[in-house]
Amino acid sequence: MVFQVRWSGQIELRNKRAREEVAKQYYNAVANVRAIRAMALESVFRAQFERSLGTAMRTGVQGAFITGCGFGIVNALIYVAEAALFYVGAVLMAHEGYSYLKMLQALNLVVFSVTIAAQLLSFIPYLGTDTDESKGTLRFPVDGRISFDRVQFSYPARPDTLVLKDISFQVDQGECVAIVVRTTGGSIRINKHPISDADVRYLREHIGVVSQHPALFDASVTENIMFGSTRTTFEEVQNAAKAAQMHDWIMSQERGYDTTLGEGAALISGGQAQRLQIARALVRQSNILIMDEATSALDPANQDAIMDTVMAIKQDRITLIVTHKLAVMQRCDEFWSFRME
Repeated sequence: MVFQVRWSGQIELRNKRAREEVAKQYYNAVANVRAIRAMALESVFRAQFERSLGTAMRTGVQGAFITGCGFGIVNALIYVAEAALFYVGAVLMAHEGYSYLKMLQALNLVVFSVTIAAQLLSFIPYLGTDTDESKGTLRFPVDGRISFDRVQFSYPARPDTLVLKDISFQVDQGECVAIVVRTTGGSIRINKHPISDADVRYLREHIGVVSQHPALFDASVTENIMFGSTRTTFEEVQNAAKAAQMHDWIMSQERGYDTTLGEGAALISGGQAQRLQIARALVRQSNILIMDEATSALDPANQDAIMDTVMAIKQDRITLIVTHKLAVMQRCDEFWSFRME
């Protein structure tokens, strides 16, 4: 019994850690679902979640087997003891004058009821890979030029109110353009191909997004930079961090590139989080970089550092910056202002 209790405690500890890993992967996926969809990382997080589920299942099955064997042995000993009691009782009744009532009274003093239960977690149903945004299948080169041709846009809650009306412009590779919005129809084209005809997952794999609220995960620096890049080498991760001006800070940490960022990247500053997002975009070799109010919460020093990084990497890609800050607009090659009607 002592050994059984000890083994059960160790097994439960392993099961608990496996379940915690499943919960962690689930939380990361749900909390950052917008960023995951934007960067086409569904398959990466699905694979991580399924691996953690598989580990939890294997740990649970092994634990159930070992625990079941332990309880089986204990219960077997109880039944052996019960058989021995019946035998002794029968001998006493036959030779010592014991009555049947006395034998039952002795048996009632033995408690032999023990139950076990094992419950396996079922796999979460697979999410469909199709999206509602587009049913296209084309995989054209995502570089060269972006063209907006009489684009109209309205929010789903107010379909009759156009936020954008007949917007047309072009952005060439190597240009950095600031977009200012003052408080769907048409077409958007990349290399003359309408994006409505594009394979959505393929298109997202070639677009890097740096948002106002950094989409970083409770993982190491290397893992955060490499998310979605299955063939990335560690040298490429370092080069991207250097280009994003993060390498020196990373190497100053005790664990270097294995440094954990904490939940919601709480262990680093806003400027560092934005630069890590840029490093991720560089590793993914995104031909289009979209920055959505990426400097809105930064102080002037961090803002200048981020813009220095953007200016250094913009030659090999198309860069679109949505901003309300004049200092950011002045660093761009062009800026366009849209008035909301």
